[in-house]
Amino acid sequence: MLGKLLKYEIRATSRIYLPLLGVLLALAGTDKVFLSVSKQSHAAWAGYVSAALSVVFVLTMIALSIASLIVTIQRFYRSLLGDEGYLMFTLPVSADHLILSKLIAAAMWVIVTGLAAVCSIAFLLMKGNDWSELARMLPQLNDLLWSQAGIRGWSIVAGALLAIVAGVFYEILLFYASMSLGHLSNKRRFLCSVGSFIGLNVAIQLITTALGVENLDYIKNRILENMTAQGALWVGIGALLLYEIAMGTALFFLSRGVLRNRLNLQ
Repeated sequence: MLGKLLKYEIRATSRIYLPLLGVLLALAGTDKVFLSVSKQSHAAWAGYVSAALSVVFVLTMIALSIASLIVTIQRFYRSLLGDEGYLMFTLPVSADHLILSKLIAAAMWVIVTGLAAVCSIAFLLMKGNDWSELARMLPQLNDLLWSQAGIRGWSIVAGALLAIVAGVFYEILLFYASMSLGHLSNKRRFLCSVGSFIGLNVAIQLITTALGVENLDYIKNRILENMTAQGALWVGIGALLLYEIAMGTALFFLSRGVLRNRLNLQ
């Protein structure tokens, strides 16, 4: 059933994301053409068109980011906490599957839009020779990191990607938990959701700070000082991943508990 819910969710949200992604990629390609014409022919009009397209490109990226946030919030709120909730909770599926279908689809689109933005910017800024130069420099940079710091470049990239993906899931779950808590109120649920978001952030920061200060000396003296740079890097990445997974899991079960036991659709 989770697969069917996820398929439905992706199909529903693709109607919003795909046109925006198409516009973003089309703008990047068109801007690249006019930029090349401007450089090769020194035509002023091409430069003006390229500058205008660059502005529209940036505005489209901003719109895509805002749309991603709005759709993530709206799909969860309307489907599970709004009028559609009456229908969704009559389906023979668990609250876990309902939350997971929204979560996985939202995280997928956030990651896809982020990759599209990065690739579009790289496509605009880099020329043909730059790609070959980058391909030549990356192995050299990897060897330099290994010789100077004892760290493999691939481990930094892999760790960063893992942390980003886990962070995306964590942030989405933070919104879900905030909306779930805010929905417990009978009045001004939007303001209560905002207050819950602020309160959860403050509580998480206090917990993180307390744990970090308490264990900082132990981590420094007993763990990091006796490890290689590569090992210390993965300890740091592992700690960040553990933090994001633990907090995300707690937020998931908080949302699940509200939807299962305290849901108020009135």
